[in-house]
Amino acid sequence: MSDYRRLYTGGNIYFFTVVMHRRQKILCNDDLRPVLREAITTTRKTHPFDIDAWVLMSDHLHCIWTMPEGDNNFVIVMASLVVRDIDADVVKALKARAGLHGVSAEAEHRKILESVLLRPKKKSFTEVLLTMPNVGDDLDFKREQAGSIENVFD
Repeated sequence: MSDYRRLYTGGNIYFFTVVMHRRQKILCNDDLRPVLREAITTTRKTHPFDIDAWVLMSDHLHCIWTMPEGDNNFVIVMASLVVRDIDADVVKALKARAGLHGVSAEAEHRKILESVLLRPKKKSFTEVLLTMPNVGDDLDFKREQAGSIENVFD
């Protein structure tokens, strides 16, 4: 798993890539480009950012954005963008999950993104072992063995 590092000071520059579901070649579609432009414009009204560079390919895009000074909510900005052309099974599962939690699909989507993107860093096996208390050496424990040991794998 990647271990990304972010500097949470605001005014940071972010490079990212967005790939379409199943690499569908839809981004250069004349019908989709205005929708993408509108989603970015709408998001920038509530969460301003500067677009430094943008490369639009048929199935993915690359962006370099600069957040305003004092604003480090890159994850919130990304979550605010409208996601379209999601597989119908994914939408159905999202709505079912939202119904179980008694919230809207948008709120459930936001909660999923936050839980995935903002989860605490997992501890390594070494870090877990180092937190275990020292209970002594093997010589400190008396070993008792029964007269005969049955083969437990038979």
